Amino acid sequence: MDDLILKFHQSGYKMIDILATLAFNYGYDISLSTLKRRFKKLNLKRYNCESPLTEIVSKIQDEVQTSGQLLGYRALWLRLNVNYGLRATQETVAKALKLIDPEGVAIRTARKFRRRKYKVPGPNHIWHMDMTN
Repeated sequence: MDDLILKFHQSGYKMIDILATLAFNYGYDISLSTLKRRFKKLNLKRYNCESPLTEIVSKIQDEVQTSGQLLGYRALWLRLNVNYGLRATQETVAKALKLIDPEGVAIRTARKFRRRKYKVPGPNHIWHMDMTN
C-alpha cells in the first residue's frame, strides 16, 4: 500500500483523493489519520513537492522576456501553476524572480503600498480613508 500512496502523492493527488482511490479501486479503507501516519513514515509532505528548479527558472525567464515582465511573484506563481502545470512555492518564485529580474522587482517594490502607523489615545480616536483612484 505504501507504494500506491507514494505513486498517488507524486502524481499530485490530494489526501482526500488518495483515500478515495485506495478505497474504491484497491479495497484499502483507511482513515485520514492513518494516511497521515503513512505520509510521516514515508517522509512525504502533505502537499506535493516542487517541480524541478531548472524548469521553474526556465519558465520564469520565458515569462520575463515576454508578456510576464510586469507580473509580480504571486501572479507569476499562479501562471506557472495554471499555464505550465509546475508546482512551486511562492517563496521559490519570489527568490528566482529577484535573481532573474532584479530591476523589475525593485520597480514593483517601490510602488508597494505602505501602511501608515498612528499613535492614538484609544480606539476610534482617529479614522483614515485613502481616496485613490
